[in-house]
Amino acid sequence: MKFPKVVRTQEGAPTAAADDLIFRGMSVNNIRNLQRRGGPVFTVQNPLGQATALQHILDDDPNSPYLSFETGGFGISGGKYAPKPVDPATRKPLGVRKLPGGFLKQEKSYTRRTRQKYPDAKRIGYVGGVGQGGKETEDYSTPDRARTLGDPEAERRAIVDKEMLVKPGQAGIAVVPFVAKVQEVSRRYYDTHIQNQSARKALGSFGSGREARYYKVQIPGKYTGPEYEFEIEQRLRRGADADDADMSDVESITFSDDEGEAELGDGDEGFESDEDSGEYGDDDEGEDDGEGEDDGEGEGGAV
Repeated sequence: MKFPKVVRTQEGAPTAAADDLIFRGMSVNNIRNLQRRGGPVFTVQNPLGQATALQHILDDDPNSPYLSFETGGFGISGGKYAPKPVDPATRKPLGVRKLPGGFLKQEKSYTRRTRQKYPDAKRIGYVGGVGQGGKETEDYSTPDRARTLGDPEAERRAIVDKEMLVKPGQAGIAVVPFVAKVQEVSRRYYDTHIQNQSARKALGSFGSGREARYYKVQIPGKYTGPEYEFEIEQRLRRGADADDADMSDVESITFSDDEGEAELGDGDEGFESDEDSGEYGDDDEGEDDGEGEDDGEGEGGAV
């Protein structure tokens, strides 16, 4: 698994790793909230729910007050949880239904069953990064911390996902300082553009062997300010004099009017040009916020 590290910048120069951020592969409901703007992005269906951390991790309990985030980078969020199957023509997410109260719920996107169900879908997603302050959190990302769950399977899942649980409460989480878009690509695309990466547009991989998936990732200026960028080795950066084709922009997920979204798409206004140029694990359904996604082992549709 290899995704670029997120770093902070000052006056255009990287200063330090953004280690204070925790990351989440956004559910379709999170994405719709992000695109609407003006309100909380990360919410749960039942913020006053009484489900325990163990029930959240093992059973995807609909009464869970938690959201799952990842510590130490966004490789799991970006390679496993973020990519959603979308219609290749309209980029609308597939397998979505609306729950009472307007929540959008999608089938788990990373299971083998979902990949088989939507073999021709593109797979696009968003990762959000937030600070750890201001909300109640429970860290199960290390073996010692996961052991407090008292269940071997829950411990395994928490460690694999570097899991930190957050209670967003009734107010939700409105401030999301870092957003990246993710799109699955072919191995050929990945190999072709491995030396075409930049501070705001890069490549990542998740899994290994026949289950390896490849992605392009982009920091869209519409959601993320210039203080964040990807750390890319100099030898893999696109040169100013490069004459081969640049990577195309990561596409955006759109929503239809009957799903409650009037403005389709989210644009790619950025702070630099960046102009155009997987599947694993469990087959259960539902996300870990009462909307659609958690636990299991990753996924990936290719460009």
